[in-house]
Amino acid sequence: MSGYSYLRYFFLILIASTSVSCANLRCSGCHNTCTDNDINTTVQVRIAGDSCLYYQNIRVTTFDRVVTLEGGVDNPTQREAANEMAATAPCVKRVVSRLKIKGKYNI
Repeated sequence: MSGYSYLRYFFLILIASTSVSCANLRCSGCHNTCTDNDINTTVQVRIAGDSCLYYQNIRVTTFDRVVTLEGGVDNPTQREAANEMAATAPCVKRVVSRLKIKGKYNI
């Protein structure tokens, strides 16, 4: 494993440890416990941990429990995977997907 790989996993563990407090919450009242920053971190960790999405240019922002995904992916399957990861994160009210498909799948 290269030095870069070790840094990547260290970074993922560090981010994941900061979002643990919200990760186990799955209820409609989570908005009182989870902050937008907790939600944003959880979605970023999920995307960074996926081998197909890690190298994609996906920006995640969260405001009032609404997650916005922006950037580009290679195909429709990656777009759906990113949307699903965001939508199933704890405390997320809604996902706004502004992901563009690059290349021949340009939709």
